[in-house]
Amino acid sequence: MSEEKMNWFDRRMHIRHKAKQGAYIMTLPDYTTMGSIVDINKDGLTFTYKNGSNPNLTKNKHIELAIILSAYDFHLDKIQAVVISDHQITENQADSYFQTRRCGIQFRNLTYMQQDKLDYFILHHTI
Repeated sequence: MSEEKMNWFDRRMHIRHKAKQGAYIMTLPDYTTMGSIVDINKDGLTFTYKNGSNPNLTKNKHIELAIILSAYDFHLDKIQAVVISDHQITENQADSYFQTRRCGIQFRNLTYMQQDKLDYFILHHTI
């Protein structure tokens, strides 16, 4: 494991919980990137997405996103975050448009209401 990945794991203060199927993120304000949430905790989350959405998720970039559950009436929006990592996870894809990437983000400045909804999500929609 690379030193950068080890440092990221060392910085985590809360255990990550695997998200149930149907949990997605979308980047705001234009909803150009949609990804599936892999795991989540009170500090951040990891998601996968297709490279073709062209999100430009570079390390240390500040983004705004929404968490959406497709099977439930759950929507947590306007989450401020910073990109911690973003890397390709599929190999040997001839067309970069279809490559799968994995992105790790850290939440920033969550409001009390956002923290409350995030706690609800973790309690009821993770494994």
